[in-house]
Amino acid sequence: MVRSYYFFGRNRIFLPKLAGAFLLIAALFMFIVASGKMFDTWDALKKYPDCIGQKDISIDSFTQMQYCKQSLADVTGLHLAHDSAKISTRQFVVTLLPPVAELLFWATVFVIGLIFYQTGIVKQAVRQALPVKHKGKHGK
Repeated sequence: MVRSYYFFGRNRIFLPKLAGAFLLIAALFMFIVASGKMFDTWDALKKYPDCIGQKDISIDSFTQMQYCKQSLADVTGLHLAHDSAKISTRQFVVTLLPPVAELLFWATVFVIGLIFYQTGIVKQAVRQALPVKHKGKHGK
């Protein structure tokens, strides 16, 4: 078995383990960012009906609705038509799915990084778990 080592000073570094470590760190950071986006999107979608239902004496209802629509568009990217004030179920689901998919993508990248990082350990465990068959004198 040929192992790819990278020499850094006097230390030998196993390349798949090094790549796995970088993947783990990057995926962990991006998972945190994706979870923040997902929760921001969820909060914006859930607070939108309360925003348009608020009555403020200093501004008229049309300006309030425009403000709420613009803040929803800024956070989620969902642009509602001028004549509609409510979010449909389809719009809700379609707006929430990309952040959830991004979160799952980075979770998958984290698992792949973990597999790369654990490469040497997994190979040793498999070798110990598999029985080795020895042939006798007659090849039986």
